[in-house]
Amino acid sequence: MDHLGDLTRIPVIVGCGQVNDRAGIGAEGLDSLGLMIAAARAADQDAGDGLLAQTDWLGVVHQLSFPQLTGKLVSGLSDALGITPANARETASPTGDSPILLINEAANAIGSGSAKVALIIGGEALRTAAGRRAEAAPLASANAQEPYPRRLPIHSDIRMRYGLITPTDIYPLYENAARPAYGQTLAEGQVETGLIWANMSRVAARNPAA
Repeated sequence: MDHLGDLTRIPVIVGCGQVNDRAGIGAEGLDSLGLMIAAARAADQDAGDGLLAQTDWLGVVHQLSFPQLTGKLVSGLSDALGITPANARETASPTGDSPILLINEAANAIGSGSAKVALIIGGEALRTAAGRRAEAAPLASANAQEPYPRRLPIHSDIRMRYGLITPTDIYPLYENAARPAYGQTLAEGQVETGLIWANMSRVAARNPAA
């Protein structure tokens, strides 16, 4: 131990895995759990040294594509990957900040010494779920108005009251609230947003999985 603290407890991302599944028909596509299993194995290959088998902390982002998987992702992943994490949980909802929340929690667990190897995973199979519904009931799917499966809110929420369901409903609220807080004009805020997305697009253009 020195003035920098215990150097064996510095959290570092050592492996990443991403999977895109574009099956021709819904029946052939992977469900959300299948996507997570495949992504975890890809991350293990990226990290090397068999780290996946040493996972003792598991954080799973809740998914909405297949409601029947809710509450079963931790056990499904553990069984398929052959891991026995001492600490494991699935987030309560599929919010956009869930992955960052889990990264923070995992980093704190590693920093405190309560975990050594953490796996953070998520996956959505909306296209496959929609394909399976269409194949099972073509007429009902043709009349469907929404791409997302129907689900009840976990708790009474002001977002539901005003129809703020998808990320595209909510992101503009953040942007419009942040702009005056940062002291920006509308034009300045739009330029900054455009620059952020332009840089993200450059990164995506070099990523075969994007």
